[in-house]
Amino acid sequence: MKTMLVKKLVSIFTVLLFSFFLAHTTFSEETVTVVGNINNDFQLVTDDGNSYEIGATEKGDEAADLVGSRVEVTGKLVEVDGAPTLLITSFMVISRGN
Repeated sequence: MKTMLVKKLVSIFTVLLFSFFLAHTTFSEETVTVVGNINNDFQLVTDDGNSYEIGATEKGDEAADLVGSRVEVTGKLVEVDGAPTLLITSFMVISRGN
């Protein structure tokens, strides 16, 4: 009887542990290059509709000021508060917004 209880507890613990790790999965902080437009919410929006928050870095702040512009950015892709976020290390303006 105790063996059955221990097996059930171990099974429940395993499921909970696995669920915890899935819920806290983040991007691997990979370096990416992305092309898109800077919107009024200080996000980079790609042609296929993906949007990325622009993280608070020196280059990110500069890029965020280019609302309406089309840019190519390079940086680390991370997750902040559940949102994909670009920590921009460099960028190039392709065309300036209004």
